[in-house]
Amino acid sequence: MYPNILSLISFLIFAIYLSIGIYILKLSPESKLNRSVFILSVIFAIWAFAYTFFYSAPDQASAWFWYKLSAFGRCAYPAGLLQIALILTRNDKIFKKWYHYILLYVPAIFFIYETVTGSFTGPGLVWINSQWIDIATSWWYSSYMVYFTVLPVLSYLLIWLWGRRSESPREKKQGKIIVLTAIVAFIPGYIVNAVLPFINIFVLPSIGQIIALIAFTGIGYAISRYKFLQMTPDIAVDEIISRTTDMIIFLNRRGEIVNINEQAERILGYTKKEIIGTKWTVLLPKEHIKPVERKIVDMIHENAPEKQYIEMDLNYLTLRNEKIPVKMYFSVIRDEYEIRGRLIVAQDMRQTEKLENEIKAKEKALDEKEMLMKEIHHRVKNNLTVISSLLSLQSRYIQDDETKSMFKESQNRARSMALIHERLYKSDNLKSIDFGNYIGDLASELFRTYSLNNGNVKLNVDVDNEFLDVDVAVPLGIIVNEIISNSLKYAFIGNKKGYISIHFHREEDKFVLNVEDNGNGIPENFNYKNSDSLGIKLINSLVEQIEGKMEVKNDNGTCFKIIFKETVY
Repeated sequence: MYPNILSLISFLIFAIYLSIGIYILKLSPESKLNRSVFILSVIFAIWAFAYTFFYSAPDQASAWFWYKLSAFGRCAYPAGLLQIALILTRNDKIFKKWYHYILLYVPAIFFIYETVTGSFTGPGLVWINSQWIDIATSWWYSSYMVYFTVLPVLSYLLIWLWGRRSESPREKKQGKIIVLTAIVAFIPGYIVNAVLPFINIFVLPSIGQIIALIAFTGIGYAISRYKFLQMTPDIAVDEIISRTTDMIIFLNRRGEIVNINEQAERILGYTKKEIIGTKWTVLLPKEHIKPVERKIVDMIHENAPEKQYIEMDLNYLTLRNEKIPVKMYFSVIRDEYEIRGRLIVAQDMRQTEKLENEIKAKEKALDEKEMLMKEIHHRVKNNLTVISSLLSLQSRYIQDDETKSMFKESQNRARSMALIHERLYKSDNLKSIDFGNYIGDLASELFRTYSLNNGNVKLNVDVDNEFLDVDVAVPLGIIVNEIISNSLKYAFIGNKKGYISIHFHREEDKFVLNVEDNGNGIPENFNYKNSDSLGIKLINSLVEQIEGKMEVKNDNGTCFKIIFKETVY
């Protein structure tokens, strides 16, 4: 009697396998993993379908036919399971092409061939205890038992390790479901289908394809419950809505709330059960309800493409009657015939308002600091101008030319620094100045100081508009002041005509400053590195301060070449 019952059960199991496989494939047909699960469902279905007729086969010939057909399921199932485990745990990188997966099925193909040709089974099928039994004694059968054991164990071991090591709670849950259902199915199935026949105990019928449904159902449940083998548009929408940081509220045509996301629950303090079915205006203060509804009615009646939504700044009321500032976007959901519902997306503006207030406070403090810095530069410039004026005034009472010259040089140095602070005071950038522009103004100022606007000495300026940090610009300005002052004082004695050229350019990550003249030149035995001249000593010291290098050449005049890198302070 029970062979007929087993046949019926096996046929039902066959239908369930195919149903689950087709369902999973429909969830995401393009998914490699979903396709592999469908293939495994077909493998199990072949096994179950063949055993539907194997259980109730009237003679040995019929039993042999269905038993051999079942081999296409029984022998292929371990390889199909391993394929799913490799894809699920992302260990399938070795299979770069689809046909590489055939390698997994080589042992299965071999065992199917041995079963179909008959060399596998040994003595053959025997009717014992109202059932057909395969009395297999060959060493091929022992090999099949190893294959039938190792591949499933390896598959579930990979899934268990994947779930255990994963940082995702979802993946941990998935791995646990698949492994636990596999253990429930694998242990009794292995005992009935492998262990007992191996020791020649034939009390229970072979029901491996029936028990395996437990494991396969576990995979199906993990797919439908945790959605890890698919990414359909509906699931994508659900995930986006649940993870968004804005409040999302769905309304029906009557303006009643039909759903809210988790963020809306958290901010407003309502649960879905408490708020679903109520009018959405329960979230608004009474004084806002009529103006808001009027705007919504106007938007709906206009029905213009540019009026797909309206934006409003409002206060929402929480369950505790607290007011929350929000920016609300209200839109309608239409199909080709009518309005089907309404959608509200609302941003909690509390943190935004807090940040805006902090930014305003910091901007105010920054403006105050900038004003203070400008005032400091202005005062420094004024003080340097006063010093320059005092030196000029004091020099009028000095009769000695050499001492008078020293006062004049000090006056020029103070003026060169004052010019920088004046530019910083007038600039929006309080940390750096346009040094190329500054050099031209400084040189012109020096020409006026030494009264050389008579046309005998020409000034040539070829500079790039490069911005330098004030900590570099000040010493470099004094250097330029010293070099030009020396040229104007000594290079053109006796109304000699000539020129002074200034070149300032960037070369990759370096700046190059050349100041040259075609005047009398420096003495041949002059050593600028060990000079007693205060001006030269000052130049050497300042070049070292900006971490630069200086070369001095005497060829038809004097040329100072200073190379330095851009320094970040």
